[in-house]
Parts: sequence; C-alpha cells; structure tokens
Amino acid sequence: MKQTTKNILGVGAIILLSSGVAGLTTYKLLQSNEAATETSFNEMFKQNPNVKLAAFDAVNAQPVDLTQAAENSLHAVVHIRSTQEAKTRTVQQAPDIFDFFFRDGRGQQRQVQTQPRVGFGSGVIISKDGYIVTNNHVIDGADEISVKLNDNREFKGRVIGTDPSTDLALVKIEGDDFPTIPVGDSEALKVGEWVLAVGNPFNLNSTVTAGIVSAKARSLGVYNNGIESFIQTDAAINQGNSGGALVNAKGELVGINSVLSSPTGAYAGYGFAIPTSIMTKVIADLKQYGTVQHYEKENDDFYISLYYPKLKEKNLNKIIKESYSTYLKSEKKKKDQKDILYLDYSCKKIYKQYVVVELDYKRINEDETKTKATKSIMTYDCKTSQLLTLKDCLHGKYGDLLNTLGVSEYDKESTSIKVDQDSFTYFTDQKLKNKITINYKENKDYIKLANKNIPSNAPLDVKAPKLMKVDPKKKMVAITLDDGPHKTLTERAMNAFEKYNGRGTFFELGQNMNLYPDIVKSVYERGHEIASHTYQHAQLTKLDATALDEEIKKTQEACFKACGTEPTLIRPPYGAKNDTVKSAFYSYGLSMILWDGDTEDWRYSKVTNGAQIVCDNIIRDAKAKTGDGNIVLIHDIHENSVAGLEMALDQLSKEGYQFVTVSDLLKYKGHSEYK
Repeated sequence: MKQTTKNILGVGAIILLSSGVAGLTTYKLLQSNEAATETSFNEMFKQNPNVKLAAFDAVNAQPVDLTQAAENSLHAVVHIRSTQEAKTRTVQQAPDIFDFFFRDGRGQQRQVQTQPRVGFGSGVIISKDGYIVTNNHVIDGADEISVKLNDNREFKGRVIGTDPSTDLALVKIEGDDFPTIPVGDSEALKVGEWVLAVGNPFNLNSTVTAGIVSAKARSLGVYNNGIESFIQTDAAINQGNSGGALVNAKGELVGINSVLSSPTGAYAGYGFAIPTSIMTKVIADLKQYGTVQHYEKENDDFYISLYYPKLKEKNLNKIIKESYSTYLKSEKKKKDQKDILYLDYSCKKIYKQYVVVELDYKRINEDETKTKATKSIMTYDCKTSQLLTLKDCLHGKYGDLLNTLGVSEYDKESTSIKVDQDSFTYFTDQKLKNKITINYKENKDYIKLANKNIPSNAPLDVKAPKLMKVDPKKKMVAITLDDGPHKTLTERAMNAFEKYNGRGTFFELGQNMNLYPDIVKSVYERGHEIASHTYQHAQLTKLDATALDEEIKKTQEACFKACGTEPTLIRPPYGAKNDTVKSAFYSYGLSMILWDGDTEDWRYSKVTNGAQIVCDNIIRDAKAKTGDGNIVLIHDIHENSVAGLEMALDQLSKEGYQFVTVSDLLKYKGHSEYK
C-alpha cells in the first residue's frame, strides 16, 4: 500500500516455505469483531479437550522452558505431500520464416507432456475431526494430497476451500479424535516474546525451532493488490515449513508459517507467519462457504481495503457489494490527506436458513489513527433470497407490541434485523445505538418467521415466491384484481400474467381466502402480490372501531394462515376512507392503495362484447397520464374481466409494457400519491 512500507526488506528475496507447485499471495485485515469471530471459530472447529497448555508464567521468566509447548504442538503438525499428475498441453510455437511465407505467420501448435510434480509442506490440525490449515501454495494445483501424522499414520486429504489472497487453505482427513493445537490470539503477541516454528523443513519431519517475535503487522510489499500483516520471527524456518505452526510459549497456535526473506533461498535470519487473527476468519469462511472475497484498490482519494464474504447465496453477495459501494460513494476526500477505508465483517448462519451479516466500515488516517467507524447489521433469508425486514419478522397488530416495548415509531421496511437462536433484534436507528429484542417463545402469536425451530404459527410448507425480474428502464403498469380469490378465474389470471413474464396484485377478500386457501398459497408462491380488500367488502367509513378492526384483522389472519405472510397493502372497498380508516390501516402496518384507472369491468360482466370493452379500458387506463407507471383496477371474479385481461396483456406486451406488482411499480417508478 504505502510506499514507505513497501520497501521494508530492501534487497532480500521472498521465498515460499514449501517445495509446492504454485505461487502465493497474502492479505491483511483489520479485525473489528474479534471476540465474535473467535467464538464462531471455536464452535465450528471442536478442539481436543485433552490438549494442555504450557505454563503461562514462563513468558515472563525468560529464558523459557519450551518443551511442553513443543510436545503439545508436534503431534498436531502434519507433513503434506501434494502431487500434480503429468498432463498434456497444447503450446504455440514461435513462427519461423517458413510460417511467414507459406502458412498464416502464427507458428504451429504442438502437444507437450508435462512432468509429474511433487511438493512438500506442512499443515496444522485445528479440530479433532480432521480439519487442517495449510498454505494455499502447498496444495494449489494438486491432483492428490497425502497427509502424514507425527505417529506415521497416513491419510488422503480432501480440499475444502482455498483463498489465494491470504495464502490459506483448508484440508480435511477422515477420522476422529486427532490431536489439535489450541488456537491463540495473535493480537496479544508482543515483540520479543518467545515462539516456536513447527514443521517439516527440507522434508525432515517433526522439526522444532525457537526464536522471538521480531515484528508484527509486517508488510513485505511483494504481493499484487495485497495488504500484508505478517508476524516476523527469527525462529529458523526453511522450505517445507509452509503451512506449519507458529506457537507461543503456552503451546497455542498464533500463526501459520508462510514465507522467508533470503538472498540465497535458505534461512537467513527472518521468517514470516500469517497471524491467527486472519486465519480464524478465513478458515471459518472456507469451511462454511468454500471461498472468501477480497477487494483492494487505490484511487486518487483513498486507499481502499475491503474484506467480505463470498457466499453461495449470489443475491446476498450482490447486496453486500451494493452496501459497500454506497459507503464508498458517501465518503469525501479530506484536503491534503489520503485516508484508508476498510471493510471488515462477521457472518453467522442461524438454523441453516438465515445468514446474519455484520459489516464494519472504518476510516483511518495515514498515521493509522481511526477517524470514523460505521456499522451495518442485516439478516438474509436463504429461502426467499431476500433481506429480512421488520414486516417479515412480525405479523398481526404488531404496532401494539412495539409500543409496549417503547417503540412509538417504526419502519416496517427496515432491514436492520439480527436473527438469533431464541430471539431477533430490531435496531431502531441507523447508527444501531437503540434496539429492542423480541423473544420468539414469549411472542409466538406475533412471530412471522417460518422455521421449524422458531415458535410461530406460520405454515412451514410454503415455497419461496418466484419473483419476476423488472427492467426499470422499460414501461410498466400494475394491473390489480379485486374481490377474489375465485375458484377458477384467479388461476387463469395468473397464467395470463406469467405468459408475458409478468405479475399482478390481487386485492383479496378475507372470507374468500378462507374458502380457497390453496389458491391464496399459489398466488404467493408464484410471485404475485397478495393485498387486502377487507374481510367482506364492507364500507369502512360506516363501521365503528371494533367492526373496522375486525375487517382488517380477520383478513390478515386468513392470509397468514394460508401462506405464512400477510398483506402490506390494502384497498378500501369503494375507495371509502377517512382519518379513522387511515389510522386503523397504519396500526397494522398497511399502506393504502387506490387506482389511476377504474375499468368498471363489472358493468360488462354479462355483456356479449364485454371482454373486448374490458380489454380496451385496460389499455386506455395503462396509457393514461404519462403512459407509464399507472395502477389499473379490474376484478378476477368475472369471466369477461379475465378474458379482457388476456387480450389486453397481449397488446400491451407488444407495445413494450411490463406487468408488475404495485410494490415493484412504486419501487421503480414511484407514484405521486404514494411518495
């Protein structure tokens, strides 16, 4: 990064500590959630309880008796042999004069046979069920991996994941109750503290050397786009030590030996290890996700260093990328100062369905003093491929619940949600200073999360909705259908939308939801939007408070019972509304939606050419105002209405219209009435 740090080693050569088959890179991270990360790591990698630490008082009484630390670590450091089989490759020969005059001038291709290659290195067993940490360059490109323990037992190794950017890899051998090394805190290491390097230099098994910590957070400046934070030690390490253990006087693993600085290729005084502060985070990711993601860049304004998970959930990766992109855009350059921007994270999976991501943004001066820190917390639902919002966690008249917990105002769309085993936390402000925690068991009737491990009344057999992809640049119209669901026509209307890769919004009556719950479930699973049209189509302005509440409540309950979700939109019958009605909607977290164009399709339900009239009215209303972003009203309980819908969709599709839900229309186009 900074030129002043890039030239620390002067003319010394950087040598890989194994006779492996590939190159390596390294990476530096600033840790902000060390405690959480270590807990997660220890939970993930169960260590052998029989391992005993050496006496701690030896650290303060040098010279140190390191025999116990050596004894503990020797059994957990393994010898790794990586074999790369012979392969046939096609190579392009340099052109000769014959090629220039009689062929195409590019030279000829020929087949060459590469020789098999064998590399040797070390590894560290970190869990008793056979997970081993090593360097990526030890096993990169290997077709076969053999692991030999200190007691001469040999096992076939399987690669779980690799991260070239940190030069770390996770290998698995099959078995149980393997010896392990306790994982220590590299951040607690002090310069001058005694350490052991344990590994297999020059293919000599079970070799221990001793030295002190010479420096910390050392940057070598030799890896492209890498941020480096090596532990520097004068414990003798050589080729073959790669992937081996750097151990403190207590017998704890504090680093993974990686490179040495030497003008000759052999030990010349200094070696370098990757600290466990980096290793624990990376290795935990490799076990859970198989990979990690780094981003390193320098521009005219900042040094940028981002470290974030690359998960199997592609949409979550996109969300995280958008999050840090927004952060980068928000930061302004200071005059005559080039600050460093860091992103660090912690990631934890809950009940195999929810991924909790905590993002920590830091702004640091060139003199490495922190000037600003920002934190973001969110939870991703792997079932729906979306971030959880407050309305995804609670249902019913949850505003009353929040009020009892001291929350008078809330954002139902907020994604500042952290799901845990027994409860979830809602952060009520953007700075995450204020929060409330809601226990599942105590609030079962309000909990909307559908998981067999979470107390809730939500049905568990509901599939994730098949949402459409919306092009914000194209014209769109939201066609809404009132008074259903109908036993046959609702299905037909859905088919019509899906024929053109569209979706509709169905403003359904609660009493009909109770009659046809399977249709309600189908509407949801197929990606259409379910909205409330009250329970039995009453004129709400004429009801007393109790009856008004029942019209809303019973509809929400009917929908939740059928598909595990509730409407967030409501259309009052006849468009009848007043302040009392609006207040009742708000208490349930409902947004009122009216219309731009009413086709009055019910008038033509028994007219011979009624379908054509409805078709014409739909097209007319879709093109009203600006010709884009309109909400059109029809019903899915009349044959002519659905037939007219089918014809209108065909024509509008040819004119470049997308058929979207009301929520998508408001998201991408906005609406004067709902801003």
